Amino acid sequence: MRWPGPKRTRKNRYKKRPRSGRAGAGARRLLTLAITLLGVTAYSLLLIVAYGLLTQSRYYRAKHLPVSGNQRLSANAIMTQAGLNPGVQILDLNLSVVHRRLLAHPWIAEARVAREIPDTLRVWVREHRPLAVMDMQLGRRYLLNAAGRLFKTWDATDPQDLPVVTGLAYRDLPVAQSGGSAPFQAVMALLTGTGAWEDLSLTRIEADAEIGLTLVVAGSDQRIRMGYGQYPQKLTRLTALKTRLKAGNHLHDFASIDVSDLERIVVAPKQTPASGNGDQQRSDQHRSALHSSDRYSS
Repeated sequence: MRWPGPKRTRKNRYKKRPRSGRAGAGARRLLTLAITLLGVTAYSLLLIVAYGLLTQSRYYRAKHLPVSGNQRLSANAIMTQAGLNPGVQILDLNLSVVHRRLLAHPWIAEARVAREIPDTLRVWVREHRPLAVMDMQLGRRYLLNAAGRLFKTWDATDPQDLPVVTGLAYRDLPVAQSGGSAPFQAVMALLTGTGAWEDLSLTRIEADAEIGLTLVVAGSDQRIRMGYGQYPQKLTRLTALKTRLKAGNHLHDFASIDVSDLERIVVAPKQTPASGNGDQQRSDQHRSALHSSDRYSS
């Protein structure tokens, strides 16, 4: 039930906030942001100027460029390959680029470059150690290192006293996880083993999938059949046998030695044509001495 009389209305209690306060806060935030950006820009410019002054300073120019680890390559050749020279600014130098330049040289297997403030750049290299020359298909020759890698095409400026490996093809080389064919692994086992194969003055190493390795002695046609495996023991036995042959003055009287079986060493004497009874007698004496070496064992 309504009572008679005028209708009562409620007053609006909402009060509008003054806009001037919000506008001032926004202005202050913009000013703070502008000051921060200005400070960052000024600091960046300061760093750029400081970097420019440092990299142009004579105090940080290279005066000492020591090179170590090189054997075949000269220090000048290494500096040229690296693109370094006295007076280069060491703070402005990209060491990664210098490192890649050094590794691009076929003789350099590993390299390190370090700067020492204020005026020194140190370069260290490890060169490949060639073991043999690989005579591959189509007459191409490559240098083989101790890791079993063909690291360089052979040319006339490379070592001339390395044994030449024949009988292998590109398919015999190691690929990915494969260690290469059996003849290739035999070559690496001989060249990297503990036996003194260097004392044999080898001119050629013939690799064959069926019979293994055969060595050819430099300056003669004497052949040494090594077969597969046990190369340190075979080389030791071979060295002792050659000492015995030399003591009997028969070192050059054999055509081949077969040490593929350690239990049975076979010495084949040269076929000396007899031109008389005296020659025939000397030839028989040589054969007798050499055959006695057939039964040699150590």
